[in-house]
Amino acid sequence: MSFPIPKFLLAGLLAAGPFLTCRAQANMMSANDVRNLSAGYYSAYEYDRVVAKAALTPEQAYFTPEWQPGTLWTAGGEKGGVAALRYNMALRLVEVRDPATPAGVRIVPVGGLRGFTLGPEGKPGSRTFEARLVTRAANSRNFFEVLTEGPLQLLLQHGIDEKEATWIAAYNLETRPASVSRVTRLFVAKPGLSTVEELPLKRKAVEKLFVPYASEVASYATGKKLSYEQVPDLVWLVNYYNTLSKAPQ
Repeated sequence: MSFPIPKFLLAGLLAAGPFLTCRAQANMMSANDVRNLSAGYYSAYEYDRVVAKAALTPEQAYFTPEWQPGTLWTAGGEKGGVAALRYNMALRLVEVRDPATPAGVRIVPVGGLRGFTLGPEGKPGSRTFEARLVTRAANSRNFFEVLTEGPLQLLLQHGIDEKEATWIAAYNLETRPASVSRVTRLFVAKPGLSTVEELPLKRKAVEKLFVPYASEVASYATGKKLSYEQVPDLVWLVNYYNTLSKAPQ
């Protein structure tokens, strides 16, 4: 299930409370480190062709089209800061700006990273993404934005939905123009599992996540007037559940 989440709402959601634990800022990665991450993937020429074939505007293809400082988290577990990166949602790639290359950019695929941040890690306004596998889905490794940390994690998958134009061929009549829209899907990573699964934004589906503390979470939701079917409220509920599940028994 996909649903629209306005950018201003997401920004407020992540800034409104201590949803993510602040992490120490990573040391800067060297140009050679980034080169090794991207080795064996697209050449500058090949990547230019792929981007041109996608025929999307920067606003459509990228999470945000602006270059930002950030952090790369390698598949081996090492972290390093970079001066400028951005996330291509359409191609599931992280681009790192590198003036030393002919294209001015190095490409890091989802298979080469455990995650990354947009914005300085641990600073207000930064966004954290992790590479995860989706349960029972082929070719399912993707980047997910992390909304909560703890035994139970909420994550968002950002992507695009491309629809081709439809025609009545006999009359050469276009009945629906081609369109590109951004989509956001909610996922959950359950305690002890490395994979994620899509979460319907319905109370019955959400309540199952909170066992054995469902009644405590329900009381908390009532007291705080929080909804099980609104993502910003659900973040608060999951964080509350995580405090209960981590408390000494």
